[in-house]
Amino acid sequence: MKAALEYMKGQGVLVEVLDRRWRGLTVRDEPEFGMPMQDMFFCMQRAEGLSFPVLYLVNALVHSGVVNQHQLAADFFGLLRRERDAVNVAALTKLLGGKFQEFDVCPRLKDAQDWAARKPNLLHLHSSRKVGVDYNAEMRRLVITPTRAYCMPPQLERSNRVVRH
Repeated sequence: MKAALEYMKGQGVLVEVLDRRWRGLTVRDEPEFGMPMQDMFFCMQRAEGLSFPVLYLVNALVHSGVVNQHQLAADFFGLLRRERDAVNVAALTKLLGGKFQEFDVCPRLKDAQDWAARKPNLLHLHSSRKVGVDYNAEMRRLVITPTRAYCMPPQLERSNRVVRH
């Protein structure tokens, strides 16, 4: 704790200990304390059996605050591995539209997957979002700020030669 307080003082943070009763409080050593972070923001980079479009939408859910990163447990990824990509993309896109925060996101994902699986026209839309006849393309964006980075939900935008190649 003393090292942490000294570090904060060195960073210009006003440190004032108001209650001396906690003098016996011990804090476990943190080996990474004071070291630069490895990752600047939370990002699921790999998950066995999941494609990039599905992982991108999982990151977008976390970055938009719909899902907490601690809710991404093995059963969540198990649900994603059981369905094909088109169903998962449609289901995760539906989850992105709702602003909810609940402790167990798995039932919500399962409901969205069941809903998407019953809509073959929707699955065709999500599986063919490359450049179409109307020259639109699905664009993914990463917004980087001084303190965070956000994976934005994919949007259809007008395509051009650079995007097509």
